[in-house]
Amino acid sequence: MDGRGTAVPLPGRWTWWYKDPCANNENWTSRLQELFDVKTSAEYATAYGAAKLPSALAPGAGYYVFRHRVWPAWEAEPNRGAGAWTATIEPARGDASAAVDFAWSDLLFLLVSEGFGQLSGYVCGVTCSAKPRGRHKVGVWTVRTTAANHRYILMVGRLLGTVLRNACGATVPIAYKPHEGTRDSFDYAIS
Repeated sequence: MDGRGTAVPLPGRWTWWYKDPCANNENWTSRLQELFDVKTSAEYATAYGAAKLPSALAPGAGYYVFRHRVWPAWEAEPNRGAGAWTATIEPARGDASAAVDFAWSDLLFLLVSEGFGQLSGYVCGVTCSAKPRGRHKVGVWTVRTTAANHRYILMVGRLLGTVLRNACGATVPIAYKPHEGTRDSFDYAIS
């Protein structure tokens, strides 16, 4: 937003979801609540400021920020048959609270600003979830990996590795995990 209050349009539109760990429903997708729909820099700043930092989330809670109209579920297109780069930030890595908050902030900025560059078309969204014992899992969901795009999917993973290295001050192992039920997928690990 500039000094006159004009909102700058983002390159894309994004929906921010929250997974409630206390929802009384066995169905995972019914635990998701849409928090924000952002299409301008001002809306993004408001959403980021209103949301709790990942380090303040209760175990089992999580955030999913996905392209507008992309449901953050394995079964939904373009997630069906795809996977995600994931990493766990452990408390043993120094100040894990600050690390996960920095990593999340950097991933969100890359996402909404199209900072993934030529790789943006291969990214569906980013996630962060709180786990027991102070751990946090972050991820970048990608489109389906094919022989034609596997090198771009690898580049997305390397970029996630760079973000985590900068946030944590050390290399964090990451792995590409196909979504449940996915066959004929590529498995990758980067450390």
